Amino acid sequence: MDLLGCGSAPDPDDWSTVAHGTWAAGVEDVRQRLDEARGGHERVILFGHSYGGIIALEAALAYPERVAGLILCATPSAAAHIPAAVERAQARDLSADVRAALNAVLSAPPTSDAEFAALMPALLPLYAHAPDAHDFAAYAAGIRFRAAPCRRSFYELLGDYDARQRLAEIAAPTLVLSGRHDWVAAPADAHADFLAGLPLAEGHVFEHSGHLPFLEEPEAFVRVAGEWLERQASGAAD
Repeated sequence: MDLLGCGSAPDPDDWSTVAHGTWAAGVEDVRQRLDEARGGHERVILFGHSYGGIIALEAALAYPERVAGLILCATPSAAAHIPAAVERAQARDLSADVRAALNAVLSAPPTSDAEFAALMPALLPLYAHAPDAHDFAAYAAGIRFRAAPCRRSFYELLGDYDARQRLAEIAAPTLVLSGRHDWVAAPADAHADFLAGLPLAEGHVFEHSGHLPFLEEPEAFVRVAGEWLERQASGAAD
């Protein structure tokens, strides 16, 4: 789904009014419209990757009666882990192009969609455990990069983010998925936080993945997520 200001969705009138709750309300709006159009969407399981997981968590807190479950993939748990994440990224064996792209995003947010789109193909390999195994130029070509929501989320809202304080309030069953080599949401940080704080959480770490396990280990990813979804469906039927 393209939430406010993302993908093909329009920009808000005032970005300063946009918060995580704004995007969570957008998720609920999509759920409601799906239910009105097709039925069967009174309660849904939300999948969120990376920052999308932050929004999924916010939706679960704001609309608990509508969220039947969560799949959090490579999702950060708190801004407190950001300094260690940056250190992990900088310590990797990076090509000159990737290091230049990393330094660029660490020094200042992108000022335009064009600048963001030009930067990301060089940065994407940083998120993989085995970057040479993937065509990231082709991968980036399928993404519409929007600078404004990037600035608002990563450079403004993320600094105050700490999901750990409210995890106990989330009663939805949750599957926590992580890549062993993910520098963004490391298993020792985010994964451990979610398993410790969420009442109904179970987790899986993909041993040969970084931040993109669905790209690096697709068969294992589909199997693990599919088995969990089947268990949720079976429980709902019971």
